[in-house]
Formats: sequence, structure tokens, C-alpha cells
Amino acid sequence: MKLIRDKVKEEVYMCKKVCDMAERGDLRADYVLQREADQWDKADRDNFIVTVLLNEDFDAIKICEELTPTGVTLWIIDGLQKYGYISGFKAGAFRLGKNIDPEEITYQEAKRDENGKIIRDEYDNIVYEEVTFNLKNKGYKDLPAKLKENFDDCPVKIVKHLDCTPEEMARHLRRYNRGAKMKPAQILLTRMLNVGRQIKELSTHDFWSDRAMIKDSNRKNGKVNQLMAEIVMGLNFWEDWTRNTTKLGEYLNENATDEVFENSRKILDDLMDITTVQIGEKLFSEKNILIWVMFFDQCLKNGIPKEVYGKFLNNFDSYNSVKVELDHEYKIVKGSDEMFSKVTWNELDESKSTKDRGIIEDKLHILHTLMNKFLEDNGIKIASQDEENINTVEEVVETVELPEAQEETETENVVEPGENTVVEDESDADKAEDAAGIDDPKESIPEDELVEFVKQNTELNVDSEDIGLYKDLIEDTVPVTSPLYQKCYKALIAMMAKTCEMDKDDEFSDWVQKHKNDNANFSNSQRVNYLYFMRDFDKYVAAR
Repeated sequence: MKLIRDKVKEEVYMCKKVCDMAERGDLRADYVLQREADQWDKADRDNFIVTVLLNEDFDAIKICEELTPTGVTLWIIDGLQKYGYISGFKAGAFRLGKNIDPEEITYQEAKRDENGKIIRDEYDNIVYEEVTFNLKNKGYKDLPAKLKENFDDCPVKIVKHLDCTPEEMARHLRRYNRGAKMKPAQILLTRMLNVGRQIKELSTHDFWSDRAMIKDSNRKNGKVNQLMAEIVMGLNFWEDWTRNTTKLGEYLNENATDEVFENSRKILDDLMDITTVQIGEKLFSEKNILIWVMFFDQCLKNGIPKEVYGKFLNNFDSYNSVKVELDHEYKIVKGSDEMFSKVTWNELDESKSTKDRGIIEDKLHILHTLMNKFLEDNGIKIASQDEENINTVEEVVETVELPEAQEETETENVVEPGENTVVEDESDADKAEDAAGIDDPKESIPEDELVEFVKQNTELNVDSEDIGLYKDLIEDTVPVTSPLYQKCYKALIAMMAKTCEMDKDDEFSDWVQKHKNDNANFSNSQRVNYLYFMRDFDKYVAAR
């Protein structure tokens, strides 16, 4: 009979030991699926250090023990922020700011004379005095000996999971972060056990720091990892594209190879060679990075030298207002019923998101059309591979027009865009919905209205990025033509948020399949619909 080992062990370390273990590399803070450090704002960070100095209690740091052929590795899978701030403060990485509570610490210490000798009373007892120390703008080295001692000796509770497999570590990471509410970009990484390290490595490429326009807050939230994963997906697995971050991560985890990541790295290297910081500031927004990278790759495959691509980017301001014909129509102006089949890059970019497959394909179609115009305007000929006497990039750039065959290929290679496609594979019902012009509630309900509705009815602190994830999940499970989707969209979004918080999104998918075609007399109140759905869902889960 196999002996089953107790898998959980609770211990208490002192802060100094935690810092020493970090310095020696005995405690690893770089678990590949863990979200980035320094997620807290400065006030929260500084007040946590005050908590440590006061030796007050705080939540445990969770560790997973991994047994490898080379030894035992201890991975931090929860509590990375606390660990990072403890070790960072002791190492002098930051000082406490002004927004701390309390600002001063009062403690007792032995009174000393002018020579530094401890004073005693007539009974030879040590005389103590109260000392008040102001913590504002102080680092570890600025602290008096007593407070340094307080910091070093502060107990840190440790929960250690023993002998964990990689799958167990990923599960523990998701489990501990349910209450901390990871962002969609951070959740994505937990779905990429096999390839998470490669994604993180590519996310440190100079392109992301020197060219890409990423908000600092989003960098902390793992947005670069998400964008990098989307680029890998778009470059290599476009036919299986999904805007659902969870499914995208799972797909890459199963299908991405070392060759795929190397090719993606080469694309970023080439983009660094031919672009400038100024180009990045104008074009490489979070919204459109995927578009520009995919377009670059397609240009290279169509025989357009990277230098020509760079020239096109430099001159894009002259082309972004040129109208391009699409094979369908868009509502460009919000609130208007007027439809347009000819649109500019700027019009489409301002009015539509860039995660839907149809929008991405439309934007790529526009860029290919504008590139052809740019080549024609500048007398640039792209030589075919069998063309003689074309040996250098410089010679290519100086030649004249696009061959007809290349122009035809450009048109044929663009996947036919559908009317604002929102799922990766359109069903017959979805195509019929497009043809019939059925309105999608997602387009008419403002995102801030959905955020407020979810907050009020679920008591969850969600933001617009969370709502984007819930929209994706709803679209993956409920047909837009169903009465449930059409009449109860806000209620469904709130329900999706709540079931995700409960880690029962899979159960939600099963529940909704039973009700997606219901045509009941739904309430005019979305709150009433939400409460009814949740009661029915709870009964469904209990009966399983």
C-alpha cells in the first residue's frame, strides 16, 4: 500500500530569514505563471511595511515545493507582493512615503547617559524611556536599531504545499487568486503551463519597452503577456483565433512550439530595426499592436521588404484618411443608422474594437489596400522571386509598380470579413442574424453602464477590462439570436461575473445551454432577471 504524504505544512519564518532565503535563491519569486510583482500602489505598499514594523498580523505567504532531479525548489505562488516589499525595503529599494498610518512609532528603550552607558536606578534596575520615531521618507537604513530589530523579527506565516506537480501549482495559483481577482491578462498566463515561460521571455523584448505604448498600470497587470500571446496566436494560428483570453491561453499551451516562438521573436527583432520611438508613439497602441505586427508579417510573405514597410509607417499620416471599399457596411457614427461600405482607417479605428475577428480582418484589408496605393504613389515595384537583375533591397525600392499577380494575391489572401464578427467560427444562425440585421445589445449598452450594473447587483469590484472578459465568455456560450441574449444581456453579464467569482463558469456554460432558447416572459427589470437566474443556477448546481 502506497503511503500518502501530508501535502500541507504550516510554518513561521522571521522577516530576516525570508530576505536571506531570497538573497540565496532558496525561495523563488519568478514562478512562470505568477503575475508580476509591484501590483500595489505606493500607499498600500508603504502601509504594509508599517504593519511589519509594528509586528502586526498579515496573511500568509503560500509556497509550492517542487521536487526536481537537481533538488528542491520553493516557489512563491501567493503573497508575491508582500514578499517583494519585505525584501525590497530591507535591501533599500524604496523609502516610505507620506501617506502612512501611523506616521510615528513609539517604543521603549533603555535610557543612556552622554557617554552611551545604560542608566540604572538606585536598585540597579535599567531606566527606560519612550522614544517616538517619524517614519515618513525613511528607508530601512534610516531606522533606529530597535525598529530594525522589529522588522527583522516580524513573524511571517508560511503555508507550504509539499511535492507539487506543475499542474497542482497552477491550480493553487488560480485558487489563491480568486479572492484577489486576477485581471484577464493575468488569468491567461495561468492557462499556459507549457509555454508560459516563452511568453514571459518574449514579453521582455525591447520592442515592448522602446516601441509599444503600454500604460504603466497595464504593464503591472500583465497586459504585455496578453498582447504577446495574441501576437503569437495571430501570426501562427489565425484560423483558430479567439478573443477569449482563457481559450487563447489553453490553445497556445497545446499547440505552440519552439519554432513558433522563435519566429515571433524574429518579427519583433525586425520591427525594432525599421521603426523608431516616434512611430511607436503614433501607431503601436495597445489597441492596434496585433494589427501592425500581423500586417508586417503578411507584407514580408508577400515579398515586400521590411525597409519598404518602415517607409510606409513613416508616411501613414498621408493614407489613414483614404476611404477603402469593404464588402459590407458599418455604422461609423454612434447613434446614427447611416451605413457605409467605404471607410477610412481612422473611422474604423475610432468606432470599433480590435479583438473581433471580423474587425481585425477588415483593418488588415484596409492596410493592404493602402500599402498598394503607397507603392503605386512612390513608384515602388515588388519583384517576384523569379525576376532577374533584382539583387538588393535598394534596387527593389527603386523599381516601379506591383505586378498584377501580386495585386490579385493581396485580394484573394484576405479572409472575407463578416459583419462585425464576434466569434471565431460563425454558425449558420449567426450568419442569418447578420443578414437580417438583428441588433446586438452589446453594441448599444455603454460599457460603464454594464460596470455599474454588475457592481450594484453582485457587489464585485469590476472594471471595463473585466466586462470585456465577461462579454467574450457570453458570446462563446449564448447565440446572439436567442431570446435570452436579446432580452437579458445585462443580467447575463452580471451572472457571468458572479459565476466566474464562484469559479463555476463551466457550470454556467452547461446551465445556459438548457435555457438559451427559452422564450419566457422575462421581466423588464434586469435586476429581477439576474436574481431569478442565480436562484435557478444555484438549484441546478445543487442537483448535479
